Amino acid sequence: MPLTFLLKFRCEEPIEVKSLYPKTVHGLFFSILGQEVGELFHKGSLKPFSLFFRDFFKEPEEGKAASFTLELNLLDDSLYPKLARELTFFAMERSPEVKGVPVNLVWFKVIRGTTYEELHSLPQERDFTLRFLTPTSFKKGDADYPLPVPELVVKSLLRKWNRFSPYKFEPKELIDYAKNFLAPSGCWIRTKKFEISEKAKAVGFTGQTFFYSLKRTPLNGQLHSLFKFASYAGVGRKTTMGMGKCLLLSTPEDKGSGAEEEKPLKEEEQ
Repeated sequence: MPLTFLLKFRCEEPIEVKSLYPKTVHGLFFSILGQEVGELFHKGSLKPFSLFFRDFFKEPEEGKAASFTLELNLLDDSLYPKLARELTFFAMERSPEVKGVPVNLVWFKVIRGTTYEELHSLPQERDFTLRFLTPTSFKKGDADYPLPVPELVVKSLLRKWNRFSPYKFEPKELIDYAKNFLAPSGCWIRTKKFEISEKAKAVGFTGQTFFYSLKRTPLNGQLHSLFKFASYAGVGRKTTMGMGKCLLLSTPEDKGSGAEEEKPLKEEEQ
């Protein structure tokens, strides 16, 4: 079952906010894990987690931060016992650094979760509203492709779903349907170039897009499952560095979906 954690870090002295690049915080996460657990999270082309950090991808900020909170989304709950043990007994004893400043994990907690069975059992829908909170892009050759093309969104989510969920969907059928019959009925996005690290930049889009399914078909239930799964899995490239954070918003036909619980996280009280 997918799970969402919050991890609170405190710096031994305030650090520059603009030094918290996506690649830096990605490295920080792995530095609090032991080698065995870290290898489980890092192996394979499809990683069993995504990250979301609310200060990623903003315009470079001046000023310093004494603490910050990271969201970790775990896609493979078989890793939960080892991860919880690592975070409970060992991570808080380690003292990784950001720009030479020791940074400590002071607490963590699970804030939500669902089961793949619950996601698989969602009703059929034809209207889907997706909000992309952090820059999202897809790989096209050597370039970033920063547009919410339906089949690219579906393909990205489907690969992770079929890797981690026990309920498999037929890839060709669903991707072909998304390409031919899932229409973008509205798109309010902006693209921007941002820094992944001090030496690397990328481009992605943020904003809101509406998809409409042109046919009544059982595949609409599978699309609903994938788009709900997006808040855990992320969409597109570098979701383990905070890119592609995506929420499925409620529609009039989807009352009580829980989307209101998936608003962007606010910083915890200091």
